[in-house]
Amino acid sequence: MKILNYYYFQIVINLLFPAVPFPRGRATKSRRGSEISYLKLPTMPLLNEKPLSVNDAWKGKRYKTDEYKAYQTKLLWLLPHKIIIPDPPFEIYFKFGFSSSLSDWDNPVKPLQDILSKKYGFNDKLIRCGVVDTEIVEKGKEYFEFELKNFKS
Repeated sequence: MKILNYYYFQIVINLLFPAVPFPRGRATKSRRGSEISYLKLPTMPLLNEKPLSVNDAWKGKRYKTDEYKAYQTKLLWLLPHKIIIPDPPFEIYFKFGFSSSLSDWDNPVKPLQDILSKKYGFNDKLIRCGVVDTEIVEKGKEYFEFELKNFKS
C-alpha cells in the first residue's frame, strides 16, 4: 500500500509541477516481519522559483538589538585576532551546542556569519556552501565553532 501511495504522490507532483521533472530517489530498505521491501524515496525537486531573501521577508527597517550589539562586541574581542582566510569562493562550517532542543539550527547562522565577516574582512556573499551541525549540551555549556575553507565545486 505504501508503494502505491508513493506513486500517487509522484503523479500529483507531476500534475502540480509539469515543468519540473520528478527526480529519481534513492532506494531504502524497510523490514516488515521477514519480508523486505524496497521503496524509492524522492530527492529534492527543482523548483524554478526565486528564493525569498530575509530583507524581502520583513516589512520596514530592522534594527540591531542591544543584545546583538553586546554579543557582537564580545565576539569581536574573543575571536582570535587573525586566522588564515582562504581564497574565495568560500565554504563555511558551523557547529553549535544548544542547551535547548527547541533551538532552530539556522537561527545563529546569519548573525555569526556577519560578525565573522566583519572581524576577518571577507565578503559573506562569496560563501557558496555552508554546513551546520548541532548538538544538545547542558545549560551553561553552549558553544559554537566555525571553519572557513576554499570551496571547490
